[in-house]
Formats: sequence, C-alpha cells, structure tokens
Amino acid sequence: MKKQSSILMSLGVAALIGGLAAVVVLGPGGLMAQEPERQWVQSGLPGLAVHTLTSDPTDSNVLYATTPLAIYKTTDGGQSWSVLTTEIPNVVAMAVDPQNPATLYTYSWPKFSDFTVDFEGWRKSTDGGQTWFDPYQGPSERAARWVNCLAIDPSNPQVLYAGTAYQSGSYGRILKSEDGAATWRPVYTIQSVMGVGDVTALAIPTLRPEVVYATHSVYHGGVVLKSTDGGINWTPLGDHEILSAPTALELDGQEGLRALVAWQQPMGAGVRLHCTTDGGSTWSRCETGLPPSGTWGASLAMDRSTPQRAFVGLRGERAGVYATEDGGGQWALLDQGAGPAMEQVLFLAYSSYGILYAGTEDGVWMFPITRPPEVTVEVANSDFEGGFFGPVGQSVANGWAFYIAGGEPTFDGEHTTVHRGGWAQKISGHAPFAAGLAQAVTVKPGASYRVTVYYQLYPPGDGQAFLGVQDGTAPAQWVGGGEGGVWRLLSQTLTATSGQILLYLHGHNGTGLNTNVYFDDVTVTELGQP
Repeated sequence: MKKQSSILMSLGVAALIGGLAAVVVLGPGGLMAQEPERQWVQSGLPGLAVHTLTSDPTDSNVLYATTPLAIYKTTDGGQSWSVLTTEIPNVVAMAVDPQNPATLYTYSWPKFSDFTVDFEGWRKSTDGGQTWFDPYQGPSERAARWVNCLAIDPSNPQVLYAGTAYQSGSYGRILKSEDGAATWRPVYTIQSVMGVGDVTALAIPTLRPEVVYATHSVYHGGVVLKSTDGGINWTPLGDHEILSAPTALELDGQEGLRALVAWQQPMGAGVRLHCTTDGGSTWSRCETGLPPSGTWGASLAMDRSTPQRAFVGLRGERAGVYATEDGGGQWALLDQGAGPAMEQVLFLAYSSYGILYAGTEDGVWMFPITRPPEVTVEVANSDFEGGFFGPVGQSVANGWAFYIAGGEPTFDGEHTTVHRGGWAQKISGHAPFAAGLAQAVTVKPGASYRVTVYYQLYPPGDGQAFLGVQDGTAPAQWVGGGEGGVWRLLSQTLTATSGQILLYLHGHNGTGLNTNVYFDDVTVTELGQP
C-alpha cells in the first residue's frame, strides 16, 4: 500500500486548528456558491481613456488595453491590470497573433485629439510585450501609415491586413503584409467622387482565412467590401448607405456567414445596424429596441460561440450598451446600475468566459452575461474509492495526509456509512479529539473555485465536521456543521491568489458522547471569473 505520514509538523496544523474557536458553526448547508451579479463592475484603470481592448484568442483571461500614454495587460480576466509599457503611446490599432499569442502588433497615430505625445508608427513584440521593436523594413514612401484597423490571417499569422484613413490627399487603403509587418503593399484603394474615405474595420473568419471583410466610408456614405481570394479581388456587398458611414464591423468566429455593421448617420441622427446571415448576399435592418436618434460612436462585440448573442455600445444623449440574444431581432439595454457613464464607452470586447468588457473614458468595466463554465479540478482519491494505507484501525485514504491536533483519534476506511460508492473516510476516538486529513491541490491564480465535501456525524453528539481551505500562505478559511444522523454538505468559494490550495477535512469531538466523523465525495470546481 502507498506509504504516507502525518503532516502535523510540516503544515503547522495545530496553529491552524487553534483558529477554529472563532469559527461560526453554520447550518447543514455551509456556504454555497453565489451566481455572479449581473451588473457593471469596474475592472481597472479608473480615470484613463481606454481606446482599444484586445483579447488573447487562446486565453480569455488575457486582455490588453491601450490608453493615450501606455499599454496595460491583465492575465486574470480583468481582476487586476499591470503596465506593459509606457514607451508606446497613442495606440489606435492592436492585434494578437492567433497561433503565437506572445506576438503582438500595435500602430500609433501622432498627436491627435487626446494624444499629446509626438509618437507614430508600428511596434511588434514576440515575447508577450516585454520588449518591442519596429518591424517595418521597407522604403519610407511605402510605409503603412494612418492605420485604423488590423486583422491577422488565422491560418498564416505572417499575413496581416491594415486599413488606413484618408490623409493629405491620399485615400484610405487596404494594405497587406506577408512577412509579419516587415513590408506592405496595397490591395485596395478607395476610389470615390464623393470625397475623402477611410477604411474603418477589417475582419477574417477563422475557418475561411481566404475571406476578408472590410468597411470603408466616403463623405456621407460608405460600403461593405468582401474578398474571397486573400485580398486580390474585392466586391462591394449589397449593404450600403448613401448618407451614413460604416464605423464598426463584427463577424462570427467560424464561417463568417453572420455579420453586423454599424452605420453612423449624419448630424447626430443616430446609429443604424445592418445584419447578414448568408455571408453578405442579403442584408436587413436589425435595430429594434435601439434609440432611433441621438447616438453615435457605435462599438460592437459578438459571442463567437453563440453568434446570435451580440452587443452594441452607443455614445451620445441616449447612450448605453445593448444586447441581443436573437441575432439583432430585438435589443435590450443592459442594466446600467452603478456602471460607467455610458456616453463614455469607446470599445467593447467579449470573453468566452461570458464576460462583456467595456473600454471607457473611465477605465475598463465588465458585465457578466452568462455563468462561466465550470471545470472539475483533479483531487487525488476524492471519493475515497482509491484505497487506504496503514493497518486496520489506523488506515488513511491514499492521496491524503493525516494530522492530529489533539486526543487519540483513529482513522479508518469506512464501507458501511458512505455517501456514495463503497468507501468513506472515518475519524473516531475517545473524546475529546481533533484530527483530520489534508491534501494540496493545484489551481490557477485569479480563477474562482467552489470546494465541497459531504460529512456525517454518528452517533449524534457534540461532534463537528469542518472544511478548511488555505490559499497559499494565507490563513485557512473554515466552514463547519454539527448536525448528525444524515449526510450533509459543506461548501465554500474563493478566488485563488496562488497556484496551490490546501484542503482540510477536520473532525472534532468535545467531552461528551463519542461521535464518529465521516467524510466522502470531495470536489473542487473552477467557476471561471466571477
């Protein structure tokens, strides 16, 4: 049998158990996990204008936010933010390599609006933003300048597309790089008799990387473009407005058949939304529930796994963030509560964990749309069906270590009084005693967890059962129950700050009737970001 030993000294359990005197003994349910509240919560960067929010396509806990003076990064889904660099101000476009997420691209405009630093051009990082360099190696006259938007080919991350703005007599263009932004060539130039034009958005579906969508504006008008051959040829789609300009484009993450385009009407007349479900062959208005006027500056986000779920952020007199669950058939205002001033929303991003993020003039805010997916974390011999070590009358479940904090308890594998299956762990002994089991479990810092265990006290007396959870070196948190005769559940939740938590299953008996303490079916479940 597997050999293990007491952990009384190594974990300092006596000191931990001493804290149990201050624990409030709860009812039979212990502490239960709570559903995330559906309201806006400030994630970070208060007082800073967030111009772009970009998520890591391989890890929804990682996002990048750009402000006029710095780039920030979160690795825990927005629970905390750190400065990535202050050497790249004025970022207006950013992209993350979908195959190598440590590779990042940014483009910065020179002094403009609230950009007060004289800085312009490309920067690239291949180490997650620790170091940066200028990737462009071509002649200055062919440099990609005044870039509004970026898109990376999901099948070949050396291929990038950039959309540019009109500047100094040069119409907006779509540029293509096939060497990781070292050189660029134009693949489309706006030709219009209606005046200036900007390329405002680009998007590429994951499963059809040869397809590229783009939107461009001209003076009081615009069009949606589509290429099906990697930018060689471009076709104007049927979606267009004579007196409105396309400002945002959002595409489903698979075939690219479903798309949303936001059109800004002139003179503050409002935002129109057009949608397609057949790759742009047909379009329809999809704005029921949105304010008919008094809005501008639309930003869009879509749930790539459930593309019928989408979001639009509107600025202006009737500002707000609106959501649809039916592909745009009906929109509803998300509860503003104590959230951001909605007229300040500049950018939206949606996480696969079901969190909507808003970049605003007052930092980053987040709103839980759906309950995050739950993932069971591995706990050794969690159901006590994996055997025991030690002699009869002093046997402890494999995978667990035991400790004794007082008295002369006995540990036994129990096959009669069980919650489920064929075995449970029993702790008994002459009163009084205090003892238990412990196990270290690997977790992810920043993620939230629910820990549960079933217990039974028999015969009923003054025995008690406790579940303790210790996060790293922080003091253990305890919940307990004292009702005997039937199986009861203990549960508590925490957000991990370290990579390991310690679980304690603790039995305690006073000076009265001897009570056996039984434990069975331990679970640790990752809840995602709360």
